[in-house]
Amino acid sequence: MGVNKKNIIFVWIFVAIQILYAKDQVADNSVQVHVEKKLKQSLSKWGKQVKICQTKEEKNALQLNPKDISDLNISIDMFKTATIALNYKNFFECTKEAKNAFIYHSLLVYQIQQSMKHENSDALNFLLTSLPSQEVLESVAKYDILPMKVKSYFEQHIGKEPFNIVQVSIPIFEYFRK
Repeated sequence: MGVNKKNIIFVWIFVAIQILYAKDQVADNSVQVHVEKKLKQSLSKWGKQVKICQTKEEKNALQLNPKDISDLNISIDMFKTATIALNYKNFFECTKEAKNAFIYHSLLVYQIQQSMKHENSDALNFLLTSLPSQEVLESVAKYDILPMKVKSYFEQHIGKEPFNIVQVSIPIFEYFRK
């Protein structure tokens, strides 16, 4: 008789734990659904912001004076470094708020999946693809060590808005080619 009571107590404890665990799973699932919804919304907002920034980029009729670039006495590599770095920085600033929300929600989804042992590397891999290329990172690093007069010139003449790097670069490359 004593053994049966113990078994019943263990069964009740086991059932109670399973019910509590099931409630946790439902709660976790609702949290996951909520966060995934926020992730989709943040991805949509980021996409819209990218389009806005691309429109700014297309409308920005920025042109640099080749003679001014020549007077700076810089190499074509320094020119490329400055324009690539500022192109990245300006576009990054334009999309930063929306992109940061996306990154935050992606990491939340990844964390929830990991805690529920349903780890899916797709969220993390997609997040990694949103990072800048090696070439851009190298340009940003090289830009930081350019002489102050060079950085001042480019920052003053390019500004902080996204710009069409090809449109800016072609006249300069043609000038340097001569």
